[in-house]
Formats: sequence, C-alpha cells, structure tokens
Amino acid sequence: MIAVLTSLLERFAENFPIPTMARAVLERSFRPELLDPWFKTVAQDQYTRRVLFSTLFELMRQVVTRQQPSVHAAYQGARKAIPASITAVYEKLNGLEAAVSAALVAYSAEQVTPVIDALEGARMPLLEGYRVKILDGNALGHASTASPRRVRAVPRPCRARPWRCSSRRWG
Repeated sequence: MIAVLTSLLERFAENFPIPTMARAVLERSFRPELLDPWFKTVAQDQYTRRVLFSTLFELMRQVVTRQQPSVHAAYQGARKAIPASITAVYEKLNGLEAAVSAALVAYSAEQVTPVIDALEGARMPLLEGYRVKILDGNALGHASTASPRRVRAVPRPCRARPWRCSSRRWG
C-alpha cells in the first residue's frame, strides 16, 4: 500500500510540483493536533463546543484551494461527520475574531519559516534596513494606459458602484 502511495505522490510531484509542495506545506503546518490548542491560546471571546477550529480551517482550505465551490459543499463532503449543523458552522465562521485571523498569519509564518530555510528559499531584502511594500497596478485604474495629464483621481465605474456594473469588463 505504501509503495502505491509513494509512486502516486512521485507522479504528482513530477507533473504538478507547485501544487504538491503547497499541499504538503499546508498539511504539515496546519495539523489539527497543533491548530486546536493554538486556537485556545489565541481566542479571546470564542470557544470550542462542537466545531473545532481545525474543522473550520479545513472547510475554508478546501474552498480557498478550489477543491470545493463553497463552505456548504465542503461541509457536505466532509470525510468525517461534523457534529454541528451548517448554520452553526456559518455562525462560527462569522464570529471569527480579527485577532485570531491576524495571529493565524503570524502562526503560519512560524510554521513555514523552517521549510523556507531548509530549501534556502529566503529572499534577500530589496532595500537593506527598510520594509519595502510593492503595489501592483490593479488599483491604479487606467493610469498605465493614459497620459500623465489625463489621469484623474476618480475610481472606475465598477469600483465606485459595483451594483451598476454590467457584464462587460472594465479594462
């Protein structure tokens, strides 16, 4: 059985190296036996009664990685039964504290740093001694195509009033 899994994993790694590595890093970094105790130390108002934080994380991971189209679909396709209703799951997700989300980012950095170091994948700082942020051009609107005189500080129609957007794309 293990030989079959190893050969299957090798084929995935050869044909799809980036998704295979990403999945391995996610599974290594966010194991339920580590994630649930971590949540208990970080959460201030939330508590765990029936739905574990690791269960919520797994449902959201499936949606974010496009394995499932929605939380409801992930809930229905769960490998083991979730001991709560879908309404309870949505309420738990809606009540997730901002501090928990922020701490999850820091936790993920702690978990992934050893992997980055082992692969020697750390980047050199762009400007030594400074925190550099990179802005992409998506928020600039038409600024890249217009001449400097014609650039206005007005959002594009879809960004200003999304309810008035038609199906045509605003370039």
